Amino acid sequence: MLTNRPQKHIPQHKINPNPVFEYTDYFGSFGLCDSPEQFYGKFRAKLEADPRTLYVTFTHIPKETPEEVEENKGGFRPHKWGEYVGEKNPPMEEYLAWESGFELGIWIYRVTEILD
Repeated sequence: MLTNRPQKHIPQHKINPNPVFEYTDYFGSFGLCDSPEQFYGKFRAKLEADPRTLYVTFTHIPKETPEEVEENKGGFRPHKWGEYVGEKNPPMEEYLAWESGFELGIWIYRVTEILD
């Protein structure tokens, strides 16, 4: 069951931050996508069919320039954030700034289970 993020505080013992999915050929509990709309378009039915109470959070990562990576001595490294489940070719470079494409950045998703 897919739910909106709870409005009240949930005790830590009532949250499973890394739920295991039997359909891991589709996605893991965290990773990268093109946008929340793209993720839900691809996986909403699976999430809604799951009997557990799940919610998904998203964080947008804007694309840096190669100069910013050099100046900051680092940048966003896509391979550290899970599998890419988007529609484009997956990021292959060390830093997102070095990728061709992804001009609008990339999104990190995280699926969390609320325990009964």
